[in-house]
Amino acid sequence: MDADKQRYGKYFKLIYPLLSRGAILVVDNAGDYLQYMQDFFEEYLKIKDAATYMLNIDHGLFMLIKKGGQNLMPYLKIYFPLLKNEKC
Repeated sequence: MDADKQRYGKYFKLIYPLLSRGAILVVDNAGDYLQYMQDFFEEYLKIKDAATYMLNIDHGLFMLIKKGGQNLMPYLKIYFPLLKNEKC
């Protein structure tokens, strides 16, 4: 997601039910615009079937993985070398 930060909560509420198990949602610039994304973070806190990570890449990438009982992060580090040095 990379759009108007003030509407991320609305977008997330519409998008999340459409995501299949194992889907990854990446939110760009989450580290720099937290003050505009309060609605988004309130919505994601309601979700119980996802793993979330804040990656210190660029201006902050927030990553959400819709889970089906398994955390996919260890596998992502194998395929995405940039994640190897991140504290997740």
